[in-house]
Amino acid sequence: MKGMNPEQEKEQETEKEDENSTNLSEENNSENGDKEFISKKKPMKTEPSLNDYLAGAMLANGIIWIWLQFIQIFGTRISKYPFLADISFILFIFAGYIAAFQVGKRVDTEHLTVGLKTAGYSLIMALIIMYTSWPTPSSRLTFTIMICLVFGGVIGGYMNIRRRIKIKRRRLEASS
Repeated sequence: MKGMNPEQEKEQETEKEDENSTNLSEENNSENGDKEFISKKKPMKTEPSLNDYLAGAMLANGIIWIWLQFIQIFGTRISKYPFLADISFILFIFAGYIAAFQVGKRVDTEHLTVGLKTAGYSLIMALIIMYTSWPTPSSRLTFTIMICLVFGGVIGGYMNIRRRIKIKRRRLEASS
């Protein structure tokens, strides 16, 4: 810092330290282990990228297709238990929920829209997987997966809204 007197250099160093400490304190203030970094300089994204949606779709379809492979392998032994069909519905909804919730954590608004978009991408990927890997795709299974993914996407978006409200409520209580 050439051309500055020692007092100006100290002021600049103090300003840099203050800026660094406020960034660190904002980073450490995130609740519930969320990996949110809230800074005045870098606001959260308002729309997930295509990669985020595709990652959510792969997560949902991974859960679904692992379950379907499990049923296919052990189908003769477990066909006596009709409650496994109910578990399938719950698992399909859970797959849509977890994918939408994870993608929705990356935005700060429009969580339901993000959940529905994630469900849409998941359904498209499920159709591609189903029609390329099965000799005779089932329209009933396609319809079931579609309904469950949309329902799970709505639940995931709703749970993100609740999570954001809880975080804002805690920040408001901490500031007052």
